[in-house]
Amino acid sequence: MNSERQQAYLNLINQLLTCPSGEEAEILKTHPELLDDGLVAAMLEEADNLREKGELNNANRLKDFAGILGKVDGDFLAGIALKAEADRLLKQGNQQYAISQFREALQSWEQALTIYLEIGYREGEANALGNLGNAYDSLGQYQRAIAFHEQSLKIQREIGYRQGEAISLGNLGLAYKSLGQFQRAIAFYEQSLEISREIKDRQGEAISLRNLGIAYKSLGQ
Repeated sequence: MNSERQQAYLNLINQLLTCPSGEEAEILKTHPELLDDGLVAAMLEEADNLREKGELNNANRLKDFAGILGKVDGDFLAGIALKAEADRLLKQGNQQYAISQFREALQSWEQALTIYLEIGYREGEANALGNLGNAYDSLGQYQRAIAFHEQSLKIQREIGYRQGEAISLGNLGLAYKSLGQFQRAIAFYEQSLEISREIKDRQGEAISLRNLGIAYKSLGQ
């Protein structure tokens, strides 16, 4: 492989790692000349390098991309199209949830989850599971919400996405608060707060502190 093509692979990989979530498919589609086994190999090699540096989230994202590209019998664009459709459904569910169409959001997120599972995109899987948990929480089905948030938390930890882990812990706290289990909610909020402080996520820190305040107030403290 010539050095010029290898550099092109690395440039594309860098674009994928720095773009907003959900825009990866569009970026890949603009570089069809680079969608081949060489790119997959470069992604896996760079994923190993990132893992050695302790950048687990980016390492796992690249590994997921490599898996998506080679998922449909070497039809690289087909894998990208599937991810793009799942991302569209995830966004559609977010929009439906924002206007309190919880059951419609559930359907959109369930469809997105099915595709993410099919293509092996774990970050998307974790996001969809967390969103499903939020929807069930809004519908008053707190035990189901907890089950989905626990699945999301497990994946967030496995892929090393600390912000996602903090969000899942906070969501579990909210579900337990809704069940009146305030001490358990506080335990989750404290874990979420600790991670938010570690990664210097000021917004996440503020949310955790607010949730802790509400929980302690409910306990009369």
